[in-house]
Order: sequence, then structure tokens, then C-alpha cells
Amino acid sequence: VPGESTDQMWYEPINKMHQPITAEHFRICTEARSKMQIRILGFDPNTASLENILYPSRGRNRQMNPAAVNVFNHLSTAMGLLYQEVYFTNDRIIQQRESIRARTEQLVNRCDCFPPGTK
Repeated sequence: VPGESTDQMWYEPINKMHQPITAEHFRICTEARSKMQIRILGFDPNTASLENILYPSRGRNRQMNPAAVNVFNHLSTAMGLLYQEVYFTNDRIIQQRESIRARTEQLVNRCDCFPPGTK
């Protein structure tokens, strides 16, 4: 079964599966994927859709799960802060961006493939 050994990361080709493919085949593939993710990632990711997490109930007037909304709001805030602290204002990153931009502009100016004045 794929995912059970370190030699085999991916599923066998689908054309080798029995025909017709049944729910049992999907169960086997899902189980193998789960084992592979636990082995490689160290955990089995939740594959539920964001819609199902945010709107756990069914029906016409579905209410959002306040706890899920809170988690996503905190995650979004944390990601924004991380970006600001690490990437946006870091002088080294700004210098690298400027250096890359200047080098690219020099190369474009030297190349005859671009119209004159291209930056």
C-alpha cells in the first residue's frame, strides 16, 4: 500500500486498479495518503473544506461557527504581522529587492530583444 514504506511515496498508477473503482478503493487510497502525510509531515491534515468548517450546519439559514471565525481572524492577523516583521520592513530584504531590480534593469537595457527604453 503506498505510504506504508519509505521507498514508495505515491499511489500506484490508477490504471492498475481494479475496474470498476469502488468506494473501497477510495478508502484504501485515502488511508494510504493519510499514512504518507503522517510519515512525511508528522500529522494528517484536515481535508474539510473551509465552507464546512465555517458553516457546520446544513440548511438555508446556516450560521457561521463563531469559534472558527475567531481562529481564522487570529490566523490572518498573525500572518499579516509576520509578513510586516519579516519581509515588509526588513532592510536587508529591501536592499535585496533593489539590487535584483537594478540588475534586471541593466540586463534589459543591454539586450537588443526589448524595445529601447524598456525597464
